[in-house]
Amino acid sequence: GTMAMAANVTVTSTRVWSAITGGSGPGGVPNSTDNVTINSGVTVTVDVTANCNTLIFLSTSAGSAVNINSGISLTVAGAVTIPRASNNNNTLGVGAGNLTSASIAFTNGGNTSRHSLTLTSGTVTVTGNIDWTSCTGSALITVNGAGTINVGGSFCSGGTGTFTASTGTVNFNGSVAQTIPNTTYNFNNININNTSAAGATLGGAVTAINIAGSITVGDASAGS
Repeated sequence: GTMAMAANVTVTSTRVWSAITGGSGPGGVPNSTDNVTINSGVTVTVDVTANCNTLIFLSTSAGSAVNINSGISLTVAGAVTIPRASNNNNTLGVGAGNLTSASIAFTNGGNTSRHSLTLTSGTVTVTGNIDWTSCTGSALITVNGAGTINVGGSFCSGGTGTFTASTGTVNFNGSVAQTIPNTTYNFNNININNTSAAGATLGGAVTAINIAGSITVGDASAGS
């Protein structure tokens, strides 16, 4: 009964997730203890239910991509780190799939938009922060459809980037105080299902927060 050691897996060529080797799961596929790094210029298509501990894009010249197939889920126990590529883009494409992680950080920011999180009808669930503190306009979060982003911590705090909501929803569902940012972000629907005493509060006057759809405030005590 020896404990399996976490593996550090670097994906060095374009492939599907089920063909990754060197991990601690069956056949060498990564499992929830493994740290996965996506090398420069590599595209990984998540074709099976997938797990890892951390997911990191290398911040090098050529951009990389992780694309989740429709209906497929990728669960990252820890942090997702998406640095700005110096050429092309580092992209995490959720599409009509599902991404769950403890946090998402856009790092190594700059002026030109070169690192992004995209989804169509899928769901992104982040229990902690979605952070682009180091960015000066380079980060992009784009919903192309009715996708949902669930965030338990801060949403796009510090720095600057571009959030495009389309017909999507951002659900502030943390158990700590949350602030809905008073910025140029264009929200569609905002749901507040925060269970802390402090709740989720607007970072400024309602008129200063661009909301094309609606704000729905849930009853945090319901069902408890």
